[in-house]
Amino acid sequence: MQVTESEIEAYISNLKNDVSSGFNDKDLALKDFLKTIGVKESALREIALNKIMADKEKEKLTSNITVTDEEVKSFYNDFWNAYVKNENEKEKYFAENYNKIKEDCLKNKKEQYVSNTLRRELINEEIKNIEVDNPYKKLMRFWYGTFLGTDIPEIYRNVSIQELLT
Repeated sequence: MQVTESEIEAYISNLKNDVSSGFNDKDLALKDFLKTIGVKESALREIALNKIMADKEKEKLTSNITVTDEEVKSFYNDFWNAYVKNENEKEKYFAENYNKIKEDCLKNKKEQYVSNTLRRELINEEIKNIEVDNPYKKLMRFWYGTFLGTDIPEIYRNVSIQELLT
């Protein structure tokens, strides 16, 4: 995935605008925001690059996801109060803002797919490579196995995460 300088600049500019609401000095507002969240200003470009790349990758992985009219209606019925305050305006708002609601519904469905499906698949795939071990367990394996020449008790065995989950 390629990220252009203009995409990074746009991301930083949007962030600056978001955090500087009510401030005269947008640069100072951004510096204060970064200090508040513990991010060095020198790291912002790298963070922006990684965020943009992740968003592009997520969009690529979810590009085949679509929503039906029924899904949009159901989504709106579940979250209509996030759009309008008065229930009497509910139908009118839906008719006038269908495309915005559909966009939100699609975004929500993609986020659900990423968090419920892709993340679980990636974790299950990578979890095989992680082992639960520590220096104490290593010492005890040495003590029982090498020094005493006996079987190593189960508690000191090197265990993978996958074994813990099953």
